[in-house]
Amino acid sequence: MSVGALVDPAARRAPGERARPAVTAPAVRTGSSAGRVRPATAADLAAIVALHRGVFGPRPDAAPGELEALLAALFFGHPWRDAGLASLVYEEEGEIVGSLGVLPRPMRLGGRPILAALGHNFTLRADRRTSLAAIEMLRVFLAGPQELSYTFGNDTTRHLWRGVGVEPSLPLSLRFTTLLRPAAHVAGVATRRSGSVARVLARRAGSAADLWLTRLPRNPFRPRASELASEPLDVATLATLVERYARRRPLAPRYDAASLPWMLDRLARRPGALEVRCRLLRRGGALAGWYVATLERSGVAKVEQLGAVPKAADAVFDALRADAWRAGATALTGMVEPSMLGAIGRPRSLVHRGAGTPWLMAHGNPEAVAALQSGQAFVSGLEGEWWA
Repeated sequence: MSVGALVDPAARRAPGERARPAVTAPAVRTGSSAGRVRPATAADLAAIVALHRGVFGPRPDAAPGELEALLAALFFGHPWRDAGLASLVYEEEGEIVGSLGVLPRPMRLGGRPILAALGHNFTLRADRRTSLAAIEMLRVFLAGPQELSYTFGNDTTRHLWRGVGVEPSLPLSLRFTTLLRPAAHVAGVATRRSGSVARVLARRAGSAADLWLTRLPRNPFRPRASELASEPLDVATLATLVERYARRRPLAPRYDAASLPWMLDRLARRPGALEVRCRLLRRGGALAGWYVATLERSGVAKVEQLGAVPKAADAVFDALRADAWRAGATALTGMVEPSMLGAIGRPRSLVHRGAGTPWLMAHGNPEAVAALQSGQAFVSGLEGEWWA
């Protein structure tokens, strides 16, 4: 039986629900697939972990059992399990040769709530990459009950989604890098695959060079002291801030008391993470903005979410830079929030699409897709694969 017969989008729509754009699979010369797509269950975890290790190899900075715990949480232990969306596996003769994680994500489109779904950890055994398996898993995912399907994928994923007529959102596929301690950062990047001793020596040499830079009268990398008051940001306030900040955006996430703590906890457990810094910024007692950033062992501070009220963007980004500097970070990096582009670029940040930079791909409700394509949606690192 074909996948089109297994999953009929028209049969899944509730009465009165608007039809989503049709998904068509491109022609593939290798012939029909002999497997099937089915919902993943907890009994599949060991096979999914083995598949993941076989495709990506062991992660050197991961502790024993860390991958198992991560995939168990993302595939089966997330707080949106009652949304009616399951992760998927591709099975041939009882053996799992592919998997696709699915995370339901509640969002707001205009003035109404919608259900979106993030596709993640798209994994396929090497000897099945020329088969129909990837296309069939993607078709089943896109035909689900969610109103919006999206992913942050690599070039391979981009080509796969393009095969079903989906183009990436360029505004929300950009990253920025702001150097704070340039010599130490370059040394860390150059020795990323070297042994621990080489990394330590390189970082010390870079730190010595950066110390010399700090003595220059006009060091362009050292942030000036922030004019804003900073205080800890709790999850309830963060959820309220996002709702208020994104009120005029056509598409934005909806956080709640269960999902947001879970996301921040997974962020703190990310391999290589030292600390998650959530800060609320005020000017004269009035709200100026906020940020969520992760300080990594590599020295990089990864910005997961960044927001500012009108006319405060420059001051908010300055406060973020100053905080990262005090924490010892060598650089700031993160997903570009289009409304913050001017503030990000002011201190000579590099806005780029480099190797490994994820593409945002989206399919479904035309209004939601248009908001993502134009960069008008409020989508941050917390809507992507923040655990990676």
